[in-house]
Amino acid sequence: PSEWYAPRREVLMSIGANDRGVLCRHVLQYRIQSAVEVLQSLPFVDSDRIGAMGWCLGGRAISELARMSLSGVTCGVSYHGVVDGGGVVEEHTCNNDDNQQQEKQQ
Repeated sequence: PSEWYAPRREVLMSIGANDRGVLCRHVLQYRIQSAVEVLQSLPFVDSDRIGAMGWCLGGRAISELARMSLSGVTCGVSYHGVVDGGGVVEEHTCNNDDNQQQEKQQ
């Protein structure tokens, strides 16, 4: 797929799942914000025109991205995004051990 995007001057960032289990919302938001910041720091990326697309669990992340209202993110497409948790849990169900373990893995 990257061969198709290259001549069109599109920049892709692909983030894979690590299947480490439960992901607390603040950790997901941290990862999303970090990815956007990396893209915006690249000199060949228009930092005011960031778009994102995700399918299934990636769609869940895109829905979260939309909720975050980050500057420069102008479009998000969630294709069959998981909306019933999908491995992401609210903070009140994450205990401190979960949070600390996930932050160490960053």
